[in-house]
Amino acid sequence: MPYEEAVTVAKRLKMYREAVHHSQFEAAEEIGISVEELSNLERCCTDPRLSTLRKTANYMGISVAALLTPESSGTAVFGLLHYLGITPKYSGYFQTAQAVELCVEVPDRLTLITKLVYAEVGKRYGVNWMTVERNIRTVAKAAWRYSPGAVEQLMGAKLSTHPKNVEFITALAAKVKSGDYSFLSR
Repeated sequence: MPYEEAVTVAKRLKMYREAVHHSQFEAAEEIGISVEELSNLERCCTDPRLSTLRKTANYMGISVAALLTPESSGTAVFGLLHYLGITPKYSGYFQTAQAVELCVEVPDRLTLITKLVYAEVGKRYGVNWMTVERNIRTVAKAAWRYSPGAVEQLMGAKLSTHPKNVEFITALAAKVKSGDYSFLSR
């Protein structure tokens, strides 16, 4: 593996592991590798086998190709969703991440969220815009139910109920765009 790809994997893995508050031991156990192997991966001291890359990508909820590609907003979104208690078991997990990525690319999409975000995400996943809207709403409600304090930190305000979809996507996109994840360590 070229050194640049090894650095990309190392940075992405460590950022993701820290975003979901896993120790190296917890992450290694979930990936199915030794702590020593994980440590070597994070420090670029090893040339990982394809099977290790597959397990690592699976742990992070992304493809091997995405793992090897230079930093994208997708990895950050997954880390934020995990911090909020949202995992790939939700249909809206990947749809929410895709919606956020679209809004990071072109923030004006938020002004016509149904046409420019839900419909676009729906095309990618083979569902209609209403399904995307419902799945993202389910994710926002679940995040609120599992960790209202973390959602309030993300939103930067006290809330009396779960955020609306557009508010949730806006807050996630703003965090990803700014690269400010300091609230994750509070």
